[in-house]
Amino acid sequence: MENIENTLDLLNQGSALMAQEKYEAAIEKFSKAVDESPKEEECYINLGNAYSCVNKYDEALSNFKKALLLKKDSVEAMFSIGNILYLQDDIVGALKYYNKADETKEMTADMYDVVASMFAN
Repeated sequence: MENIENTLDLLNQGSALMAQEKYEAAIEKFSKAVDESPKEEECYINLGNAYSCVNKYDEALSNFKKALLLKKDSVEAMFSIGNILYLQDDIVGALKYYNKADETKEMTADMYDVVASMFAN
């Protein structure tokens, strides 16, 4: 991270705001973190998560894809893209990214639970 202390501070502030469900304020913090460290995948993941919480799925998807460009094997980015595509009713696209995430062998039990619950119906 270019300015590690400031970026980490912004990420921590944004995460605290997310926990308080202050998503727009979190978006501001995470956007500043991206500006500070535009080559850090984690900044884009956090910004994408905040956008998804306010149903701004196109913005979320854009940030998750930027994260994936920075770290091609990011299971979190792949999984998050799958989630957004699922929410946008692109089931085939979602499955493609869930499968890519699974191929990394780094998916967590919670991730598998989310996918299973989506397709249980």
